[in-house]
Order: sequence, then structure tokens, then C-alpha cells
Amino acid sequence: MKRTLSIIYILLSLSTLTIAQKNFCEGYIITLNNDTIRGKVKDNFPFRLTGAPKKISFIDESGVEKSYLPKHIRGYSKADIANYVSIDIGFGKDFAKIIIDGEVSLLSYESTMNNSSFTPNGGAGGGTWSHSTSSTESFFLYRKKKGSIVEVTRFGFRELLAEYFSDYTELKEMIEKKELRYSDLEIIVEKYNRWKKKNKSSL
Repeated sequence: MKRTLSIIYILLSLSTLTIAQKNFCEGYIITLNNDTIRGKVKDNFPFRLTGAPKKISFIDESGVEKSYLPKHIRGYSKADIANYVSIDIGFGKDFAKIIIDGEVSLLSYESTMNNSSFTPNGGAGGGTWSHSTSSTESFFLYRKKKGSIVEVTRFGFRELLAEYFSDYTELKEMIEKKELRYSDLEIIVEKYNRWKKKNKSSL
């Protein structure tokens, strides 16, 4: 009987551990001291309140789980593929996804808005509440060495980027002549980084 109970307890423990680790994937966090700690990562972005900073859960290799806000770490990675950086984009630190990493990094930030509406059904005070969540993606250019960050929007895009990348004359002209547009943002940043890297290596 005791043996049966022990087996049941072990199975329940394993089941609980499996549920607890659901949606976690291999990855790492980067501490404020620039140390890389490997383990399992899960982001909890969809469950945060509107305006609240994003939060991640992390299980280290010893099995200890902790939650981290952007102010607690420099960044993190999921599966060594999706990388995020903790950065102040104008209203406190939050996590932004690194689309392109280089001399100039292209960052993507997703803001979430929770919406609620009430539909009366004709009765006194009666009705139904409905809830929905919408998200908006914004893009930023980030220069690590200078620590500067600039938001890129469709409005004023050409003037902003022509000035931002003015040291690369050919790229500047392509932007001004509309050969490269807002939808080509990744191409623009990648071209600039390759040009910058090539010029450095030739010095």
C-alpha cells in the first residue's frame, strides 16, 4: 500500500512539474552584470495589464523558477533564436525584440491594449460585458555605443532615415528617391550595417 502511494505521489509530482514547465523553452537571461545564465524561459506578455512592463519566467539549471521584469536583467533569449533586450523606449524599461543586431539594431516593440465594452440587453441594469485584446507593433533604431534610440513611423519616415543614415551617401539617396520604403526597413538597416562593417575592416 505504501509503495502504491509513493508511486502515485511521484507520478503526481512529475505531472505537476510538466504542467508548470509548459510553454517554457531552452534559452538564457543576461544579468545586469552581463553574465549569461542558461535555463528555460517563458514570456508572459499576453497576461499583463495595459501599460504594465512585460515580465518573463525563468527556470535555471538547478530547477529554481523566478520572474524578471525588464529592470532586473539586460535581456534574454528563447531557443538562442528570438532575442530580447531590456531598454527604455520612452516610458520606462521594457523588453523589445531584436530584429537585426549590429552597429544599428532594429528593435520591435509590441504594446498590448485590453478593451472592455458593455452591451445592454433591455433589462434594468442587465447586459453583457465583452473583453478583447489588441496589440500594436512599433519599430526602433538603436545605437548601442551611443545608447540612443529613435522610433521609426510611416509619417516622416523618408526624412528621418535619410538624415539618420546620411553618412552612407548611396543609402541616403536610395531612401530619398523612394527606392527603399518603410516596408524595406530591415533591408535598410542591414545594408547600413554591412557597409559600416566593410569600412571598418578596410581601415
